[in-house]
Amino acid sequence: MPLATAFVLGRPTLAAVAIAIAACFAFVATQPLRTVLRRRRNAEQTAAARWLAITATIAIAAGATGLALAPAAIVPALVVAVPGAIALAITWRRSEHTLVGEIVAAAALAGASVPTSIAAGLDPTRALAIWAAWAIGFAATVIAVHRVLDHKRAPGGGHLAIAATAVIALASLGATLARIEAWIVVPLAIVATIVAIRPPPVTRLRTVGVVLVVASIVSSAVVSAHVLST
Repeated sequence: MPLATAFVLGRPTLAAVAIAIAACFAFVATQPLRTVLRRRRNAEQTAAARWLAITATIAIAAGATGLALAPAAIVPALVVAVPGAIALAITWRRSEHTLVGEIVAAAALAGASVPTSIAAGLDPTRALAIWAAWAIGFAATVIAVHRVLDHKRAPGGGHLAIAATAVIALASLGATLARIEAWIVVPLAIVATIVAIRPPPVTRLRTVGVVLVVASIVSSAVVSAHVLST
């Protein structure tokens, strides 16, 4: 949704498309990377190494092409590569499924929208504000999902107050920020707060995922409609 929002608010220039392709292949490359990091010599490992080489090569080539074609304003926005580098380090340590690891990964994935947005013609300040909103919103959903998993291990445990407070704080931050981009946070944080307070069974996580996707679409539609009308 962050990448889709970038194209809705901007225009599909060659640079923007190349950067988006690079982001998608970099994401796909994380799965074979995790397999390779297991360091087991078998057919699965060999296939994963081959797939990692292909996806990483495409990601690097597309990213280099996009950055070469992008306007100079894109350079300061490359600060979004920092959470990406941290996420890679966390993956290397095989800690990507921890709460911190998944929050960092969410920020890194949403960060791909910033260079894409700028290459598509969006103002850098607005692109960064939209990224911040997506990152906060997705962080809220990560907290909520971990609350569901904790609830399975310890029903009614003490994590409820912490999770609910953290998610509500994120929602409040999104609602009180002056920029309209901050409202991206609100639908995601509302759903996350409900899930954190009344965690469903783990078997319903797929349903929770669908609801969060719908919330993301609502967030994107609201902000896009406002930006395009101003």
